[in-house]
Amino acid sequence: MTNNFENQKNDRREDREKESPEFNTEVLSKLNDRVLQDVLLIEESCVPESWRFPDEEDYYRNELGTKENITILLKTTDKKVVGFALLEPYDSAAKEMREDDPELEKIDEPAFYLSIIDIHPDYRKKGGSYEMFDAIMNEMALRGAKRLVLHARVNNNFSNSLKKRFGEKIIKKRNIKKWKYYNYEEPCNYIEIQLD
Repeated sequence: MTNNFENQKNDRREDREKESPEFNTEVLSKLNDRVLQDVLLIEESCVPESWRFPDEEDYYRNELGTKENITILLKTTDKKVVGFALLEPYDSAAKEMREDDPELEKIDEPAFYLSIIDIHPDYRKKGGSYEMFDAIMNEMALRGAKRLVLHARVNNNFSNSLKKRFGEKIIKKRNIKKWKYYNYEEPCNYIEIQLD
């Protein structure tokens, strides 16, 4: 199970190294002000103001500092933070989101919800998202999780990228025509991905 995942990871890394800068990932163990400021700058460059949290700094200070959550940082070889992902245990995320997505169901195995994944626009399409998803899946496996759940944007092709990346591991997918978190301006896909 792990060997197959590791082989796929190594094959993708070799392909990316031929054409893109090397990235490193880090699982955030303790939040500090520098990381918080890096995250806020990335968020500012990636997310329209109308989609951001009103108390953004407090939100990230709380969420990135919660031990039950997973935060993955994407860094360049010179240690610059250029992306991040935030995951929450599925049960706690689902409680907050059932009002917005009434079709959310109980999942009977350990799962995480991918709340946010952002990469600074200057570093996109260079293999960083692959590195981040490898780190996400590894950390989830270490924590005993069996499933990754998320709402993926359709308009920026994120949903299609996930389909290419995970294929048969996508065990559930449904469309939401106007997702609240995009101010009801665009659709998203609800996706569940099964870990090996």
